[in-house]
Amino acid sequence: MKSMKELIQEWDIKEILNEGADLNIPVKMAKKSLTKLVSEIEKHVGGSFDAGSDEYSLTEGSPDLYGDRYRNLVKWEQSVHEMVNEIIKEYKRAWKND
Repeated sequence: MKSMKELIQEWDIKEILNEGADLNIPVKMAKKSLTKLVSEIEKHVGGSFDAGSDEYSLTEGSPDLYGDRYRNLVKWEQSVHEMVNEIIKEYKRAWKND
């Protein structure tokens, strides 16, 4: 499926506006991308979320495995949080007329 940017590049923007562009299309496409992100996160779990699982026991591997994964996931969450905030700012900016 083509992105909105690719579609706009294919069409003349003036033609789109003259035909009455549906402003909801980019929003729907963004929501679809977010849904895909959630689906991919749920699909790709790289291990147990339970600190008491055998995967994190001393006999199964590194005792630091849980702590290392926790730190990595916290860093990832902070990055996602920053990106989401930036996306929200850009969305609000898109609705301004200045």
